[in-house]
Amino acid sequence: MKKVQILFSSLVFYSFTAFAQQSPLPIVSKPTDNPSYYHSPSEGDNFRATRIVDARIGSDGDWYCLVEFEALSIKNRYLGNVKLGPYLIPGGGIYIWPVTGIILPSVYYKAVTGSTNYAYNPSTESQSNIFQHKTYSRYLPTQKEGAFMWLKANYVSPTQIGLVNNPGNYSVPSNPSNRFYMIFTAGVTTKSSNLESKYWYVQRISELAPTAHMDEVVIDLKINRPN
Repeated sequence: MKKVQILFSSLVFYSFTAFAQQSPLPIVSKPTDNPSYYHSPSEGDNFRATRIVDARIGSDGDWYCLVEFEALSIKNRYLGNVKLGPYLIPGGGIYIWPVTGIILPSVYYKAVTGSTNYAYNPSTESQSNIFQHKTYSRYLPTQKEGAFMWLKANYVSPTQIGLVNNPGNYSVPSNPSNRFYMIFTAGVTTKSSNLESKYWYVQRISELAPTAHMDEVVIDLKINRPN
């Protein structure tokens, strides 16, 4: 029994360490500053990666895709007179963990922080700023607000780049995940005597069965390879 416990602890530590090394930004605990609830597939918040807006080579020599995440239908967990929303909070915080088989459900990577909450400008972005989980809250060419995140590509063909379910013959050597557990920030603006904004977190993972893979966000997107 003791050997099994040691082996399990070693596997968890390895998973945690390997993930932490993917980005220079820190691992953090789950958010506690706002109410949260676990997403139920039957509710259909439709949070997903909707498109790849850019693809470039990072400072490590690997290809990265700037993926846009959107919550296309967020369920409202607040009663009362809702003036606006619910909506995804741009820059409000997206917590992410790759689906690796062994995870720590209380520990995530916070992809949006005060230091990274700004617009992505493709004409001025330096190669040193392109790395795993780097996130922006606005895409400058269209002025669209949301969550735009650099993720390492797992598919690089002679003509296309992306993150896909089955990379096939064109999978890159590092073969990063295209499946993620995520927590995103939602909000509403309510109207009573004054306008008031309220926020909560949507956790797309089951607390009781974190390896059930029922709420993971799966990316299956490609774009034409840039020149």
